[in-house]
Amino acid sequence: MSLRRGALHGRPAALPMAPSSAEEDDAAVLAAVAELAVDLEAPLHQLPAEGLPAQFVADVATALKAADPYNEPGEGLKKWGGIYHATGREGEEGGGLEELQATISTEYLSTNALYAGLWPSIQKFEREIVAMTVAMLNGGEDAVGLLTSGGTESILLPILGYREWGKLKGITEPEIICGDTAHPALAKACFYFGVKLVVTTVDPVTQRIVPDAVRAATTPSTVAIYASAPNFPNGRVDPIVELGEYAVERGLGLHVDNCLGGFYLSFAQQAGLLQDVRWDFGVPGVTTISVDVHKYGMAAKGVSVVAFADAALRRGTFYPVVELLGTYITPTMQGSRNGVGMAIAWATMVSTGQDGYRKMARDVHSVHTAMKAAVNNTGQSTCSSFFWSHF
Repeated sequence: MSLRRGALHGRPAALPMAPSSAEEDDAAVLAAVAELAVDLEAPLHQLPAEGLPAQFVADVATALKAADPYNEPGEGLKKWGGIYHATGREGEEGGGLEELQATISTEYLSTNALYAGLWPSIQKFEREIVAMTVAMLNGGEDAVGLLTSGGTESILLPILGYREWGKLKGITEPEIICGDTAHPALAKACFYFGVKLVVTTVDPVTQRIVPDAVRAATTPSTVAIYASAPNFPNGRVDPIVELGEYAVERGLGLHVDNCLGGFYLSFAQQAGLLQDVRWDFGVPGVTTISVDVHKYGMAAKGVSVVAFADAALRRGTFYPVVELLGTYITPTMQGSRNGVGMAIAWATMVSTGQDGYRKMARDVHSVHTAMKAAVNNTGQSTCSSFFWSHF
């Protein structure tokens, strides 16, 4: 299909409106589609008067995707786009994982996790994704979790939980302390839930939170500390052990944003790498962790987990509605949730397994090591990112 100016504002004029037979209709549609030009600069502003043929719509969508910069021929792996696994583009190996994900997607496309009684398989996937992720984070017997739509929701929910936890302690104007390398979703969460965000300046050299700055910023209204493992701007793991000690001392929560490092950090350690990094529930004082399954977990977008050290804090994220149309309770911020993302994530996790994730972590670490050497050998710069120097 050509991509030039001049078409798609309704049904193509060349398509037959009253075909004499199904065969002639199919032939005419295919011929018209083959000649159709798609206007990429003039989007539809209303529904077509008549529905367009399914094959025509599919061909248009395929042509549009092919024109996306992510798929530009000859670019190979130069463009990333937040996709953490091979997708079969030019220069990428594999594609088997995406074939599995596509098969699962077809099977579970028309499902709704809100109706667990009709789709118990979705409920199974959700529970097992959470359980496997909590175990990966070294959660104890009391640790629990929630499956969310992504890292932002996995940050929103614990902030809500800390606000409600603060209310139980008589805190009416809760505050959360972070470094200025925290993910922007934290600011959004505090705005949504009326929590004051206290931002400290990270160490200018290490780009990590300074524990003394956190101590100085603590007030009687502080409910939690927010740390990263690692942060997005610099790839640095904050001093979680020190922050955990202080959180225990002051009776504060400690959230670890592991959305980016999730799966990679855990399985790098299982592979014998980064042994001196401590950041998960094995650190006393860590009370919540957010980890994206759709990053280094290699699932399709739309699946993350927020883990809680115990169920008490998670309870503050629930809001049962009983005064409108009967009882209505959902585990996260959403109501209806398509089960396809959960099914794909579950299939991805169990087909990859611990050995597959350890291989991923070794491969990523090897690439990072090679990049560090290449940059350092120029004599112009020194790499200091978490992936090669995390303290």
